[in-house]
Amino acid sequence: MAARYKPLEFLRECRGCGREFLTSDARKWFHKRGCNRHKREQQTNAWYLANRPWLPKEPCATCQYPVVRYRARRYAGEFRYCSIACRPSPRPRCGPPKYELLRSKPPIVQSRKYSAEEGKKRRLLLLQLRNRLRWLMPKQCTGCGDTFNRYGQGWRCDSCKEHADRQLRQIRRLRQSRNGAYDRGIDYKSLYERSQGQCSICQITCADPSVWRYWDGRTWMPTAPTVDHIIPLARGGSHTWVNVQLACLACNSSKGDRATPGLCVI
Repeated sequence: MAARYKPLEFLRECRGCGREFLTSDARKWFHKRGCNRHKREQQTNAWYLANRPWLPKEPCATCQYPVVRYRARRYAGEFRYCSIACRPSPRPRCGPPKYELLRSKPPIVQSRKYSAEEGKKRRLLLLQLRNRLRWLMPKQCTGCGDTFNRYGQGWRCDSCKEHADRQLRQIRRLRQSRNGAYDRGIDYKSLYERSQGQCSICQITCADPSVWRYWDGRTWMPTAPTVDHIIPLARGGSHTWVNVQLACLACNSSKGDRATPGLCVI
């Protein structure tokens, strides 16, 4: 049976404490882990001058004593001066010391529990703030792609919305003329006089026709007078005096293109 190879041991000096020890590993320079841990603390400038005399030297910045130029200077500044006594005093701190700041630290404020009424007011304020911020957020028009600032009026700019309304009016005129007989002079003013301002669906008194003159295009006017077709134009109804009636805006909007009136929400 062949004998196992036994590594050769040699004597080496510990770089940390200077103690000699036997080792077979050429990469081991410390005889225990503690010497490696305290390497920077023990290898001072005096240690380098005594044990590494071939290293380049330069005068101390304070007392002109020789200081070894070593690569550790790039990472720590302890070798710029020959000893700790030659180092300049650190710059004074600005402001109170740390222990005074810790003492003057404000106490931790516990989370406040809101009552039902306070919580309701708080949610209302947050909702108002969110609605106000929406005015500042620009929108992108779905028609032309330009950006515009407006809240609650859809996703079309003024020019695209006006163009779409113009097309809807043209289509409505074509439907009125193509569905058989067509009587001219039918508008909400003439129907208001004929019905004495009473809605034919919910039987309430509609507002004066002059409300449309001061309408800004955004305010919701549920009692404004409108022309309602009993049989809608989309279902083949004609634009004649027999097929029209006065209706408030809320009833006309809820009815839509149905032949039967829907739920009036005012």
